[in-house]
Amino acid sequence: MGLTRTDLSYNTFGPADLMRVDYVDWSLRVNDPHEAAPEEVGELTKTAVTELADSLGCKFQHCVDYDSDGGTPYYRWSVLVPQAEHRSQDPDGVPTAVNRIHQLLRGMLPGLDSWHVSPDRDWTRRRAIGELMKETYCDLVTALDEEFLAARTGGAEDLEPSAQLWHEDERTMVGSYAIWLGHDPAYDPPHTWLVLTAGTWPETDADQMGPPWSTYDRPDPNKRELDRFNVGDSAPVLLLPRPTWPIFTAKVTTGATPGRGTIFSSDAKAVGGTHQWNARDPRVLAANIRRDLDLLFPGFLKHS
Repeated sequence: MGLTRTDLSYNTFGPADLMRVDYVDWSLRVNDPHEAAPEEVGELTKTAVTELADSLGCKFQHCVDYDSDGGTPYYRWSVLVPQAEHRSQDPDGVPTAVNRIHQLLRGMLPGLDSWHVSPDRDWTRRRAIGELMKETYCDLVTALDEEFLAARTGGAEDLEPSAQLWHEDERTMVGSYAIWLGHDPAYDPPHTWLVLTAGTWPETDADQMGPPWSTYDRPDPNKRELDRFNVGDSAPVLLLPRPTWPIFTAKVTTGATPGRGTIFSSDAKAVGGTHQWNARDPRVLAANIRRDLDLLFPGFLKHS
């Protein structure tokens, strides 16, 4: 709704700004000190909450049913509420749609009564930053979406691509754009996703390099900013503000690769690999990724 990077800063984003975003993230949380709820609360309530949220023009995001606070288990449902529904509130300040979902959950979990229903200001702000990143890098996002959204497989087509904020300070916001492509072909049976992560290349400063036909690099102030955030040298990043002459990059990691993906490396047959592409033109980047993924994993992506 026209919010800028300054508006969305953690120093300035306040309760009144919840009335200025397109969607507000509402949290419905209940404590379970006596562990009275049945197992798999999230799975138990998922279908009913999803259907009701959809009918009310909202979107159920997820349920956290495995966490605790001071040793007390709790369950938390996250629902995205459009601004129009967010403004339709009862005297307690809770949207009518959220109240309907709350009533449903209370009926499904009658043994729990310690509820707390409120807007999640931080996640609302982060989601709005993600939308701002997608708008700022609409050329990159559009090229990747047109190439890959209809080609996804294995249930990945039901997962919404997202631009997520990683780090921020008063000068810079850092994030990336991710598209879930399908189940990682390195695993049989499948148990993790192959994710395409995209952004700009962090090591070269296009503002310093000049026009895109320049062939030399100079020290990058953006790179120095990223060093403070502990962002890897080749990690695709969406920077706010956007560099003048960005080099676009995208990465796919498959199989048992050391690092953040080590948690998925229990399959002894999995072969790890990281594939990365760079281009000045987002459409060239997307086409090259698609060509190479078809060669690396024949039949993995759909063809129209």
